[in-house]
Amino acid sequence: MASRTDRTRRGERTGFSFPTPTGIAVLCGMVAAAFFVAPARGEIQIDASVSQQAATLGAQVRYTVAIQARDERLDRSRVADISAPKAQGLRLRSVAPSTNESVRMVNFSVEGTLTYSWQLVAMQEGTARIEPSSVTYNGKEYPLPPFEIQVVRDASAVAQPDAPSLPGGTLPPQSEYPELDRQLRGRLFASLVLSNPEPFLQETLTAECVLYVDPGLIDTIRGPSWQAPPWVDFFAEQVPQNELRATDTTLAGRLFKAVVIGRFLLTPTRSGEIRIPLNEAQCGLRVRTSSRRSFEDRFFGDMSFGFGPSLFDDMNVATVRLPIAPATLEVRALPSDGRPASFQNAVGQFEFKAEPDRAQMTEDDLLALRCEVSGQGYLGSVAEPRLPEMPGWASAGSDVKTEATHDLKALGGSKTFEFLLRPQRSGTLSIPAIEYSFFDPKHGRYETRSAGPFRIPVAKGQAKEPLIVSGGATATSASNGHADEPQFFGERIAHIHAAPPNRAATLPVYRNGVFLGLQAVPPLAVLLALGFRLRRDWRERHRDRLHVRSAGTRARRELRRANAALGRGETVAFYGLVAEALRDYLAAKLGRSAKGLTIEEAEDTCLRRGVDSETVQRLRRMLEDCDQARYLPREAAESKVSGVLNEAAAILGKLDPYFK
Repeated sequence: MASRTDRTRRGERTGFSFPTPTGIAVLCGMVAAAFFVAPARGEIQIDASVSQQAATLGAQVRYTVAIQARDERLDRSRVADISAPKAQGLRLRSVAPSTNESVRMVNFSVEGTLTYSWQLVAMQEGTARIEPSSVTYNGKEYPLPPFEIQVVRDASAVAQPDAPSLPGGTLPPQSEYPELDRQLRGRLFASLVLSNPEPFLQETLTAECVLYVDPGLIDTIRGPSWQAPPWVDFFAEQVPQNELRATDTTLAGRLFKAVVIGRFLLTPTRSGEIRIPLNEAQCGLRVRTSSRRSFEDRFFGDMSFGFGPSLFDDMNVATVRLPIAPATLEVRALPSDGRPASFQNAVGQFEFKAEPDRAQMTEDDLLALRCEVSGQGYLGSVAEPRLPEMPGWASAGSDVKTEATHDLKALGGSKTFEFLLRPQRSGTLSIPAIEYSFFDPKHGRYETRSAGPFRIPVAKGQAKEPLIVSGGATATSASNGHADEPQFFGERIAHIHAAPPNRAATLPVYRNGVFLGLQAVPPLAVLLALGFRLRRDWRERHRDRLHVRSAGTRARRELRRANAALGRGETVAFYGLVAEALRDYLAAKLGRSAKGLTIEEAEDTCLRRGVDSETVQRLRRMLEDCDQARYLPREAAESKVSGVLNEAAAILGKLDPYFK
C-alpha cells in the first residue's frame, strides 16, 4: 500500500490537506478586501420598531431605529437629522439614545447594523401614539412609520388569577425579568398618599410616597428611592428624612409593611383641577441564584421562608421599578362671602399681635412698630398688614423677618413686620387699632385679629444745626469773616499751625524704621506665594463646584456683553449671547455641556426641579424668540429687542432659588 506522501508526489488528490502560508495570506486578503475595500455600492435599509404593541400603565416601551447596510461600510458621521421620537401618551426618559453597532459576514458579504434606541414610559390609559419621522443617511431621507400602543391599567389581572390582586389605584412592578414581575405582583408596590385631596387655595397638604412590602420580603429590600414628579402649580418643599421605618398596615384586607420613602409639603397656587402625572419609585431586591435551580427558584427559591443558603448559592440585587398612578386634586377657591377688607390672601391658623418699641419719645426719635403674624400655615401667603391712617406720623421705612418651623415655610412659624414711624409734632399721638385677617381652612371661615390702639407721648425735640456750614462765594455768607472761609457754629475756624520739624542728625540705616520694615518683605512674599499656591490647588480640586456656583455670575456677564453688542448695532450677536447665557446657566447647574441642550430638555429639567410653570413658559418663550430672531430680517429683529435683557435677567432671578 502506497503511503500518503507517495500518493501526493504522484499527483493523486487526498481527502484533506493543511493550507500553506501563502494560501492563508490570500484568504486574509480576500476577507480584508471584502470588509474594508468594498466600494460603497451596497443597499441601505432603515426601519423603526417598538418593543410591544400593548403595555400597562407605567411600563417601558423601547423605540428602536435600525440602519442596516449590505456590502457597505456604516459611518455614523453620515447619519443626520435623527432625533428623539415625538409621542403622545408616552414620556421620553432621555433625549440621548443608546446606540449599538454590529458587523457580520455572510458568504463573503458584509452586513452591518447600527441601532438607536429610546426608552418611553406609558403615562396614561388609552391609545398612545409615536408620530412619524424620518432619518437622513448619506444625504438621502428615509421615512419612519408611526406606531400606536394600547395602554391599560393592569393587563395581568385576568392572565394570572393565582397571583395576589393589587389594591385599587396601584400599578404592578416592572423589571427586566417577567418571572420576577409575576412573583412580585400584589406583594410589592408603591402609592402616592395625599393628606387632603380637596384642599383650599394655598392650604398646605402632605404628599407621601409609600412603599408597601409583603412582610416576607421586607428583609430583601435595598435602597428604595422615589423620583418625584414635577410639582407644577404647587409650591413644594421636601421634608428631610433621617431614616426609613417600616410600620404594619392593613390594605385590602392584607398585612403589609409600609415604608415612607419620600415626603413633600405641597401648597397649591391655583384653584381648580390639578393633575399629578405618573411617577415612579425604585428599589433593589436581594435574590438568590443557583446553577442547580430552575429559573423561578433563582429568584424566590427559599430566600424568605426560613431556609439558610447552601454552599452553592449566591445573592444578587435585582432592580425593580414601581410605577405610581397619576393623581388628581380638586383645589377649592377661597369663598368671596364674608371676606373682610383686611384680608390679604393669608391661609392658615394664625395669631396677630402688634406693639411699639417704646412708651414715650421725643420729636428727634424714631418709633419701631412691630407686627407679628404667627401660627400654622403657608408663610408665603402672609403679606404685610395694612396700617390705618395715622395723623401726626410719617413713614420712615419698613423691614420683614421670617422664622419658618424647621426651615419649611409650609409648616408655619412667624413673620415679623417692623414699621419705622417719625413723629411730625409733639404731644400725645395715637396709633389706631391694626387689623389682620386670614382664612382658616380647618373651619372654612375668615378670622380677624386686631391689636391696639396705642397712645405715645411725644416731647419737644432739640433742633440740631449742622456741624460745618460751608460759606458761599458772596460776602453775605459770613458776617464776621471772609466770605470763602468755612464757618463753625457761626464763627471762623482758628487754623492750627504745627511747629516746624526738628531736623536732628541723620540716624544710622539699621535704626531707620524703613529699613526694619523692609526686613519683613521676604517672609511676607514667601507667605503670599504659598497662599497663592494653596488657593490655586484648592480651586483646582473644587473646580466643578465653583463652576456651578459661579453660573449666575457668568450668565449675567454674558448679558452685559449682549448689551454691549446691542450698542454696536449687532442684533444677531445680541440674541445669540442672550440665548447662550441662559443655556450655559442651565448646563452648568446640571453638570453637562451646553452644546445640544434643547429647549424641551431645559423645560423638562426645570419642571423636575419644581420651577413654577409661569417661569418655565417664560424661559421657553425667551429661548424660542432668541433662536427665531437670528433668521429674521434686521428690521424685524430690532423691533423685538425692547425688554429682552430685563426679561432674561428676571428669568435668571426666578431660577436661582431652584438651582442652588
